[in-house]
Amino acid sequence: VAEHSGLRERLQRALGAFGSSVLTRREQQVIELVLLGHSTRLVAEKLGISAETVKLHRKHAYSKLDISSQAELFHLFMDCILSIPQNNNEDPLIAYQQRA
Repeated sequence: VAEHSGLRERLQRALGAFGSSVLTRREQQVIELVLLGHSTRLVAEKLGISAETVKLHRKHAYSKLDISSQAELFHLFMDCILSIPQNNNEDPLIAYQQRA
């Protein structure tokens, strides 16, 4: 059980930091909610912005991350979390890019 909670904590830290080195704070919030499985409508509700604004933030974030789909976003996130050291709180993209 402790191992499972450690993994959950590590994933939460990675999710919270993901993209922070290249995305605006709002883009990062949108991407975090997308990675958690929320629809555009639900992201808009949670952040108090329009669905069109969510789509614009996603478009900008995808461009900065050099991806073009939600599937690529999930793949990039998974690839990044495999790159980060165990107790690291920095953006997982940094470790991923250094490895690439």
